[in-house]
Amino acid sequence: STSQTIQVSVADTPDGPQLDNPIGTITVVEDTPAVAVAMSSVFSDPDGDTLEYSVAQLGALVNPTVQQIAEHPFVQSISFPGGVMQIVLKPNGNGSTVIAIAASDGTASVTDTFTLEWQLNGSTRVHQTYTHNTNLLYYR
Repeated sequence: STSQTIQVSVADTPDGPQLDNPIGTITVVEDTPAVAVAMSSVFSDPDGDTLEYSVAQLGALVNPTVQQIAEHPFVQSISFPGGVMQIVLKPNGNGSTVIAIAASDGTASVTDTFTLEWQLNGSTRVHQTYTHNTNLLYYR
């Protein structure tokens, strides 16, 4: 019997971001000024890479600009300070809209699409709720 040593090299292949906990639906009471969602509870990266977030869709708009978002009838702005998605809403919103958020590690990306819907302002004030292990904070 003969033995031979063979050198094997394994290339480290980066893994893209993952969608861990889809947001699903965020329901707000009319005149709620803002919603905040920690993106670390929605997305992760197996390699530990820092993720960058962007708005991939707002209603019928694909990759909307800041100006296009500001012109939306119900959403004033969407930003991601410190990895927290902050959606600033306009007063008197009603109905619903689809929003898609992309998380990218610079090489690959993944998207979560969810619905933002408004309920008419009643006597119940929503302060905090938890959905899919995602901390959704509503500011009144």
